[in-house]
Amino acid sequence: MNFLKLIFIFILLTLSFTSKATTYKFVAGDNSIDTRMCILAAENDKASLKMQMSIENESNRRIASTLFCNDKIIANFAREFGAQETSFYLDRYTPNRYKTNRTNVIIRDTIAKKTIQTDVKSEDKTVIIMVSAL
Repeated sequence: MNFLKLIFIFILLTLSFTSKATTYKFVAGDNSIDTRMCILAAENDKASLKMQMSIENESNRRIASTLFCNDKIIANFAREFGAQETSFYLDRYTPNRYKTNRTNVIIRDTIAKKTIQTDVKSEDKTVIIMVSAL
């Protein structure tokens, strides 16, 4: 019985490393600061996003609740593209009424700071996203 469990776990781990990877390329629809913040959020560049938000004359809460990127509030836009750090940062300032249903569970390995890379480059694809802020 334990042998079957080990085989099942091995198969699951093998399949998880062979999944397709999607890379997003964000292209600004205009040269506005708001669009730049949308791109920084989606690219998970938390440090640059925080710096850009501090330059603005508005509070972080106002930016997080009024800045829409491609018809989505900025925190939800970042979350859509897997930008966890910026999404969590923006969630602190985003009113609950704008937050989408959050059922994702994230497990981070804080001890081993390694990135596992697989050789599935033939299946990788790049998606270009045109970004505009409202």
